[in-house]
Amino acid sequence: MARDNWIIDADNFDLNTGKDLLLLTDEALGFLDKDNSIQSFVIATKGIGKTMLLRLKREAMGGYVMIPESGIDKFAFSDNLSRDSVELFQDLHNVESIWSIAITMAVLKRVGHRFEEGNLSRFLAGLYANRQLGSVSEYFSHLIHADRDDFFRAKADLETTLVPVYKRAVSSPIAIFIDNIDEYFNRHLDPSAAESVAGVLEPELWYSSQMGLVLSFFNLHKFNHHVRLFASIRKEALLRYKRQQVLFQQVGERTIDLRYSRLDLERIFVNNVRREPKDRFVAPERLAKDPVASWFGFAMIKHKQVGAAEELFQYLVRHTLSRPRDLMQIGKALSRLDPGERSQDSLRRTVQEVSMDIVGTYMAEVRPHSKTLDLPRLLALVDTNALPRESLKAICCEYNTTGPDGADVRPGAAKARAADLEAMDCRSCGGTHVFSTLYKLGLLGHVVNEGSRRTRIQKFCLPGERTFEGDGILPDSELYLIHPILNAMIMERNRNYMGNRNKRNIVGDGLPWILDDEARPARKLRYCALKADLCGFSKLMDRGTSKALGVKRRLAEFSAAERELCEFVSHSDGDSVSIVERDAIKVADAAFRLLDLVKRLGLELRVALDCGPMTLVGEGEMMGRPFLVAARVEPLVEANQIWCTESFRKELVRRRGIYETVDLLDDVPPSLSPRLTPEGFSIGKRGQREIAVRLFRLKRD
Repeated sequence: MARDNWIIDADNFDLNTGKDLLLLTDEALGFLDKDNSIQSFVIATKGIGKTMLLRLKREAMGGYVMIPESGIDKFAFSDNLSRDSVELFQDLHNVESIWSIAITMAVLKRVGHRFEEGNLSRFLAGLYANRQLGSVSEYFSHLIHADRDDFFRAKADLETTLVPVYKRAVSSPIAIFIDNIDEYFNRHLDPSAAESVAGVLEPELWYSSQMGLVLSFFNLHKFNHHVRLFASIRKEALLRYKRQQVLFQQVGERTIDLRYSRLDLERIFVNNVRREPKDRFVAPERLAKDPVASWFGFAMIKHKQVGAAEELFQYLVRHTLSRPRDLMQIGKALSRLDPGERSQDSLRRTVQEVSMDIVGTYMAEVRPHSKTLDLPRLLALVDTNALPRESLKAICCEYNTTGPDGADVRPGAAKARAADLEAMDCRSCGGTHVFSTLYKLGLLGHVVNEGSRRTRIQKFCLPGERTFEGDGILPDSELYLIHPILNAMIMERNRNYMGNRNKRNIVGDGLPWILDDEARPARKLRYCALKADLCGFSKLMDRGTSKALGVKRRLAEFSAAERELCEFVSHSDGDSVSIVERDAIKVADAAFRLLDLVKRLGLELRVALDCGPMTLVGEGEMMGRPFLVAARVEPLVEANQIWCTESFRKELVRRRGIYETVDLLDDVPPSLSPRLTPEGFSIGKRGQREIAVRLFRLKRD
């Protein structure tokens, strides 16, 4: 049976079976109200769901005569335009007239009106009599090829004949649905298109064709309220005219600006997850309570750089541009993973691969509306995800003074760069303001001060939100942030990027950002430490490297898996494992998992555990007594046992762990007899300060 979830193209979506997959905001529901006589135009960038909303609106308008009779009026691929046509229709009001002619002719033909001979010019009469034409897009496609004389005669017919007839001849409710006007004129935005092949090209037509429709129906609606028109308009086209405030305000109330909150996007994603076959869930018993965790088998994912656990959906949406289409792409790719293959690493790899595809498509979509940008070359110069303004200037200068091969593009550029940075005025440097472009595209964020001394809020623009703002302008900020969707592309081009990313903060719109302060004192936090060592590993090496290497590999795999659960895991020297984690239960669980693994390998293991304050002296670097105590106890532990200190036992009790402990003072092992003291057992090395602790053996029920 064909899958009906993770549908990317709205034209392939089955409304009969898939409505439960959709999420309709209050604004969308208001637009779909049959009695809503104000809103006509769905405004959004690509990937937000304009076509889907139009399809739902058509379904909601039962009882209306429809144009076209079935489906939505979509434009075919555009023909080449002559230079006369392009020059004529660069004028927004001429484009408005074409739409008005096309709409009135389509409506009058749909109601069966007949014009008397001579009422229309020969050109329009021929179009109206053509039985192959009937939709608005069909008339529009012919009208835009009209020569100058035919167009002005048709424009005169609009005023003297078409509008008067339109006012009195239409008395029943009619609904018109138009989509993909932007695609009809896409070739005019393609900088690689050649006029010898594509005809005369004029980028302004892409914008004026869409705004012309909005203006046309805004005026036609005054003449006849029986006719309703609903169309999709790219947000970039509407924003192009934002500076014409009167015009912008006039049409504003006729539009619905389609957008989704993070919660809306999560609901859409969950709706699609629920449609997965039951045998595709890792933990189907959790489906009702947590569908996403049920599908993957885990609800949290560890951020490798920061070391913190992150909610799974937050991780997914951070690697999108907050568009439903992006999540459908990610969900579709993840659904191909067999349940047995789903791990945090496989999820990361899949999301990174899809994020690169999303960026590639997005850059192709926005390229015509923004300054030319060689994104791969720029990203190769970026080596961290948190950049102060000085770093932006340095990278921008490097980008503008070197070519794709790294060679200077102007004499003396290398010498001038350092001097230029101090006095550089980014608004008048004459180069490409690459980070201003990234910011307007939503790929560069900044931090916003909302009153906290040390914490900021991260802010990224949504696609289309600031496309036409001035060049060379960035918001004033302490830091600028690289969008996570670019991570995979940058790591391919700059190997330093992964290790240089900020280690305190997860990057994402709306998330908090804690400022770094080099002068801040080291912080003490309570942690649990584990130290484990194989017994007799050197003898194993003596028997041959093959088995020893196999054991090393299994310990490395174990350590990699534990890193998803614990804050710090280290595997060194082939036979040693160290873990630091705040949760005592997690550490005890890891200890028994490691013990079980080693037993299956036919070997023996010693494990020691302690708990206490540890000092954060750097990003991810910790020092403290628990490390020292665990390292001193571990050589004393009997084979295949786990010993812990009293501090760890108390923390385990506080956390209500299921494990039991046996006081080793009640039955002193032979290895500890020489170390018995009134306080417990001495674990200090000869010649060093004595350390006395009470020890317990950890056991399972």
